[in-house]
Amino acid sequence: ADMPLEEAAGQVIEEQHSRIPVYDRSRGPEHIIGVLYAKELMRWLHLRGQQSPGWTGAAAGLRVSNIMHDVLVAPETKNISDLLAEFKERRRHLAVVVDEFGSTVGLVTVEDVLEQLVGEMEDEFDVAAAPATATGGPAVVEGSMNLRDLEAQYDITLPRDHGFETLAGFVLSRLQHLPKPGECAEYQGRRFTVVDMEGRRISSIRIEAAEPAVRTQTPQP
Repeated sequence: ADMPLEEAAGQVIEEQHSRIPVYDRSRGPEHIIGVLYAKELMRWLHLRGQQSPGWTGAAAGLRVSNIMHDVLVAPETKNISDLLAEFKERRRHLAVVVDEFGSTVGLVTVEDVLEQLVGEMEDEFDVAAAPATATGGPAVVEGSMNLRDLEAQYDITLPRDHGFETLAGFVLSRLQHLPKPGECAEYQGRRFTVVDMEGRRISSIRIEAAEPAVRTQTPQP
């Protein structure tokens, strides 16, 4: 917490993390007291370099503790669905996990929680495996398939503005509960049916055209 910003920047660049736990040096690494955001750290350093010499001199003594944010603390027994809701409510992406004695036992991120619910989250450097599909017919794909890859391979565009990046995340957002195999959601003329579940994770989904609603015509008297 008492580390100068320049020294902290060196570690951030070396480790390449966007959020860094901050601990009290006097009490040891297990006593995490805040979170440092890499983007904010770099912004502070940039602003300090752009200001007048007088302002720069006054800010030269800034430490990590001066710009860190409070950290979310969660008991290790907390349900991950509740933790995800708390992440969203408090606009946090990282939490410290403690045991019944209040000792730190680990860290958990939003991505960790989402991977437990919807499968592994891929980034832009991951190569998606080609899913099993029948040409012109239904396609069975992995729940962890990235929505960008889905659009590129099948010309299916799904919304990505609700915090999810995978097909499983999209289905969960439509159903609003953990589904069972056979449950489905429909969107813009397509049906997305859960094929297999692995625990709480949607492992595969079938995509097919939704059957049009059958209109019943009332006989004329």
